[in-house]
Amino acid sequence: MAMTLSTPLLMGQLVTLGATVCRAQRRDETERLLDMIMAYQAEGRLALKSDQVDALVSAYRDARKAAGQSYRLADCRRRVTEVLEALNELPYCHNVLPTTPQPLHRPTAMPQRGEQLQDIEEAKSLRAGLLQWCRESEHPDGWLLTMALSLASRLGMGERVIVSTLAMLRYEMVAKDSWLSIPTQPIELPQVGRYALQVPHDVWQALRAIRARAPSRAPDTLLVFSAREAEKPLHKRESVVRQRLNKAYQAYQKASRREGSLLMPRHCMSWYTLARAARYLPVFAKVPPLWATLLTRYPLPTSTTRTLLGSSRWEDEPDTLNTTRTKMPVIAQAPEALTRPAGSWERPTASLPDDWARQLKNTINQCLNAILSEVGTPYTKAAHRQRTETIITRYQRHVTELTNTETSYVHLLLDWAYDLLCCQKAYKWSTVRTYLSRLSHMSILENPAILDLQEWDDDTVEDIQLTLLQEIRLEASTRADTLMLLRRFFSFCTELGLLDGLHLPQANIDVPMSTLRTEIISPRDAELIWKQLTHAGVIGSTNQMYALMLALGCYGGLRIGEVANLTLADIQIEPWVGFSDDFMNDAMSDIAPMDGATACWIIVRGGKTPAARRRVPFHVLACRDVIPTLNDWIQERRRQCPALPLKDIALFGPRGQPDAYSKEAIGRAILPILKDGLGQRIDFHSLRHAAVSWLLLRLHAAQHHDFAESLSYRFDELLQVDRCQEVLDHFCSAGGDGILQRGNLYEAVAKWIGHRHSGTTLLHYAHTLSIIHSDILKRS
Repeated sequence: MAMTLSTPLLMGQLVTLGATVCRAQRRDETERLLDMIMAYQAEGRLALKSDQVDALVSAYRDARKAAGQSYRLADCRRRVTEVLEALNELPYCHNVLPTTPQPLHRPTAMPQRGEQLQDIEEAKSLRAGLLQWCRESEHPDGWLLTMALSLASRLGMGERVIVSTLAMLRYEMVAKDSWLSIPTQPIELPQVGRYALQVPHDVWQALRAIRARAPSRAPDTLLVFSAREAEKPLHKRESVVRQRLNKAYQAYQKASRREGSLLMPRHCMSWYTLARAARYLPVFAKVPPLWATLLTRYPLPTSTTRTLLGSSRWEDEPDTLNTTRTKMPVIAQAPEALTRPAGSWERPTASLPDDWARQLKNTINQCLNAILSEVGTPYTKAAHRQRTETIITRYQRHVTELTNTETSYVHLLLDWAYDLLCCQKAYKWSTVRTYLSRLSHMSILENPAILDLQEWDDDTVEDIQLTLLQEIRLEASTRADTLMLLRRFFSFCTELGLLDGLHLPQANIDVPMSTLRTEIISPRDAELIWKQLTHAGVIGSTNQMYALMLALGCYGGLRIGEVANLTLADIQIEPWVGFSDDFMNDAMSDIAPMDGATACWIIVRGGKTPAARRRVPFHVLACRDVIPTLNDWIQERRRQCPALPLKDIALFGPRGQPDAYSKEAIGRAILPILKDGLGQRIDFHSLRHAAVSWLLLRLHAAQHHDFAESLSYRFDELLQVDRCQEVLDHFCSAGGDGILQRGNLYEAVAKWIGHRHSGTTLLHYAHTLSIIHSDILKRS
C-alpha cells in the first residue's frame, strides 16, 4: 500500500536533510507551499509536470497577493523552484522545475530578411540549369561549381566551409560507397578530426566526377589541384578555389544569356550570394533545422574512428580500439591514500550580485586606468613597479570582497598584467590593456568557474576554450588571437603553481581537447571490462569499486571529480530503498530484495556551474546488472560506517572509513585499467564522450527501428528496442509534451550531461552524429 504524503512528513524529512528552505525564517512559507503541493500527490509520489508547476506558481502568487505580500513573478518562481529542488532530493519526488524565461534572441535556420527569399528561390531553380550546363559545356570547373552548390543546397554548408573543404579535399577522404570525410577545422594537421558523412546522390555524382579527374590516385592527392598548385599553403588554395568558382559561375551566366534553355540569374550575381542563398535550401526541403545548420560554420563535429554500421564505410578501415586493446585479466591496485571529507563543496553564488561579472570587468578596467594615470613610465623602474604593485593589490582586494576568494581568474589576470608591465620590457600599457580586454570577455567572466582557479579541472579549461571558439560575436582572427593569449596566460598560472597537472590547450592548433577524444568505447567494450572486474563477485572489493566508477563514467556520463564527490545520500533507488540513516538497527534483516527496483538516480550536487548540478537517470542509461551491484556496494559501505549519516559517507573511499578518495587518487589508479583494457588513447573523460555518443544513437534508434538494425552493435543490451524506447521515453518526459516536434530533445541531453549549451554537447562530445545525419538526409 502506497504511503500518504503530508506536509509534516515532508517537512520532517527536509529538516533531516538540512534543507535551507526549512530554516526558521523561511519555514512558514515552505509549509504554505507544501500544503499547495500536496494536491498533486498520487500513490505516495510527487511528480509535478510542467503545466502543474506553472499552475502551482500561479496559485502561490495569488495567495501572496491575497495576503498583502509581495507577489513579483520572478520571486514566486524562485521560491517554488527552491522548494521543488529540496523535494527532489527525496526518493519518491521527481518534479519538473520551473523554467526561467531568457530574453535572448533564438537562433533560427530560416533567412533573417524577407528579400532573401527571392535569392533562395532562384538558387533552387539554378541547380538544374547548372547541372545541364556542366554536362554540355565541359567547363574545366563545371563539376567543381556543381559540387559546391550541392554542398550548400543539400548539406547546408556555409561558404567558408565549402571553400575550405574543397581546398583540403584529398583522394583518401572520398570512399567508394558515397561517404565523404570533411575536415572539422580549416587546418592541415593530423590532429584535426573529420566528420564522415554519407552524401546524397547529387553531391556524390559531382564528387565522383571530380575524383575521376584527379591527377593521381595516391591517398594524399588533392582532388581539385594540379601537383604544382598542391604545394601552395591552405589559405592560398582557398583563394584559388574562390576564384575558380566565381569564374565558372560567370561562364554559366554568359551561357544563360546566349541559350534560352538555361535560367539567367537576376538576384544571385556572384558565387558568394549564390552560396549564401543555397544554404537555406535544406530547411525548405524539410531537413530538421539542427541538421540543416550543423555544417554552416567551423568548428564542425568530429566523428569517431570506430566502425558503427554493420558493414564498414571505409575499405579496410582499422578498428583502432580493438588493435590496441589488451584482452587479459585486469589487475587493479588500490588507490593511493589521498582522501578528503565526503561530499562536494560548492562555492555559493547566491550571495553575489546579479551583475557580478560586469563588476569584475569594470574592476579590471579601473585598475588599468589607475595605473595609466598614477604611474609614470617606464614601468620597470623600481619606484614605478612599487606603485603599480600597490594599485593592483588595491583592486585585487576589491575582487576578493566580491568573490570571497584570493585565487580567482581576475586576481591572476591582474598579476599577469603586472608581470607584463613591470617584469618584461617589451610590453606597453596599450598592449596589456588589449590582452586583458580579450581575456576578460563577458562570455568568460559569466562562467562561475572563474571564481577560483584552485577548483579547476580539465573540463573547466576546455569549457573556457570552447566558450571562445563558439563566441559568434568575435571575428575569427580575434578569436584565434584570444586563444593564443589564453594559452600564454595558462602558462603563467602554471608557473605560479596553479592548474598543476591539468592538460592545457595545445599551443599550435586551435582544436579543443574534446575533439581529440574520438576513439570512444562501445557498449560491448564497457560490458567486457565490467565483466572482467566483477567476475569474482566479491562485494566491497577494489575491482568492484573500479567497475562502478567506470560504469558511472561510460553510462552516466559523470566527470571524475563528480564521481569522487558522491556520497551514499546521492544514490536514490526507487521504489526499493534499502539504506537509511537508521541502517544498522534491529530491522536490518528485513531489507526487501533488489528485484523490485525500477529506478536509480544519481544526484550530482557539486559543480562549478548550475548546469553541473543535476539528477542522472542511471536506470535508463546503464545495463541492468549494474544497479544491483551498485546497491550491494552501498550496503557494504553502510555496514562499514554504521554510526554516520548517509551524507557523511563517501560512495568510494578506503574500507572502513567514511572519507572519499580524491579525484587525483582515483585518476592515477584507474588510468592503467582504462589503458590496458580499452586502449592507450582512452582516459576517464573519454568515457563521458562515449556516454553522449551512444545515447544519441539510442535516441535515434528508438525513433527509427530500421536504423537500429543497421548498427554494428545492434545485439548489445543497450541497443535493444525496449532499452532504446526506455531512454527516449525518459528524455521526452523530462522535456515535456511535444519535445520531438519542437526539436528540443538534444537540449534535454545537454542538461543530463551537465552542459550549459547543447552546442557544446553536439559539437565536441557527440562523435556519432555523422551516421545519424546521413540517415536523416536519406529520409528527408
